[in-house]
Amino acid sequence: MRNILLLFMLLGLGLSSCEKKEESPELPPKTQQITVNGKNYDVQYLINGLSKITGISPDKFYFDETEGVFRNTMFSDYYRPETYASIVDR
Repeated sequence: MRNILLLFMLLGLGLSSCEKKEESPELPPKTQQITVNGKNYDVQYLINGLSKITGISPDKFYFDETEGVFRNTMFSDYYRPETYASIVDR
């Protein structure tokens, strides 16, 4: 009887020490917006448009906030939002 009680105590201690980690809920990424010619655009919307125009994958573009242009990670070129926003809207 004593052995069974000891077994249950050890089993309870073992199971209680395996505490499940609570995952923090993932927050949706904040959408970055820019104003081009008086109209607000989501940066990702313009990146997707540039991707369609150039035929380059959207993950190869990023918005450089300091220069205010879209850059391509594969090349040293850049794209001005003022030029491409009107084309993307078509």
